[in-house]
Amino acid sequence: MKCRWIVRCVNLIEAHDDADEVASFDAIVAALPKDEVLGPTLRRLIGHMTASEELADILQRAREARNLIAHEGAGVGDISVVRERHILEHAARLRSGVRDLAAGRNIVSQWGYHLEEWRQSLPWDLINAYPKVIDDWVSGHFGDRLEASHQG
Repeated sequence: MKCRWIVRCVNLIEAHDDADEVASFDAIVAALPKDEVLGPTLRRLIGHMTASEELADILQRAREARNLIAHEGAGVGDISVVRERHILEHAARLRSGVRDLAAGRNIVSQWGYHLEEWRQSLPWDLINAYPKVIDDWVSGHFGDRLEASHQG
């Protein structure tokens, strides 16, 4: 949702810059492009921002992680035949996805913060803590079990 909001802001700024001097706000809003799904929205957002290839890669991984979580998150298979190893592997994929999604959301949240609070500096303590807070919140004590299963 934040990606779409940021793209709307950028589109509004561009539409204002491209509009006639006498264009009304309603006319400018009416000329805005329609909303898109996440993939095209991210491509447009990256095109408008001065994003490095590294940031573009993080955002692409976040989009893929969002799809993994949304479409395959609960799909461990038939519960009567699934084995512990399979559940742990699936949970590890989900955890990786959560980490990727948190990294992408962190970037988009920074952009949104700049638009909303442009006079304020970024809250770096929150930005730096965000990925670990999300990982701990989602994985909880199960995260320790995943770490142990990969070490042993």
